[in-house]
Amino acid sequence: MSYKNKLFWVLWVIGMIGMLSLLLLDIPLPEDNKLPPSWIIKLFTLFQQTVLLSIAVIIKVALAEKVKLSAPLAEAIAKKNPLMPVIKPQILPGMIGGFIGDLSLVFIALLWQPFLPSDFVTKSSEISNNLPFITRILFGGITEKLLIRWGLMTLLVWIGWKIFQRGKGKPQGRYFVMAILLSSLLFGVGHLPIAF
Repeated sequence: MSYKNKLFWVLWVIGMIGMLSLLLLDIPLPEDNKLPPSWIIKLFTLFQQTVLLSIAVIIKVALAEKVKLSAPLAEAIAKKNPLMPVIKPQILPGMIGGFIGDLSLVFIALLWQPFLPSDFVTKSSEISNNLPFITRILFGGITEKLLIRWGLMTLLVWIGWKIFQRGKGKPQGRYFVMAILLSSLLFGVGHLPIAF
């Protein structure tokens, strides 16, 4: 099996672990609804997300190297290289970034909560309580990153690089910034249905 095929399967399996955690969701349905049972909704959600994950991982494997992006841990697994040399330099920056990110999210939530309707705050709390911790970690922390950061963001960087640099040289930093901003915006828009 080629290296790119191995990398695809490493990323896809990691993403599917997060995907399968969606089966743990408790989907609250109104009593008088005309929707199918929650297990059918879960099955269709799983199918849809699996297709999106597959597309995102294909994009990542096909385009990331061209725009100088990498997934060091997944690449080390695919190459059967030792993992500690790859993980070690990421521990401290990851912990610092995670801490700053968490503090920022708490600050933003506290800042905006007084301006939000009370029913929105109540409903979002209910949704949060229905989301199992393992799903938050695996789907939110891994699978969504494969979909948005490795799939969509890589595609957007590649498009900018291909159009404006004609695919020559190293992509300029502005393509990464625009791809991060646009993929973040689309990530937020993707959460609007649940917010409504």
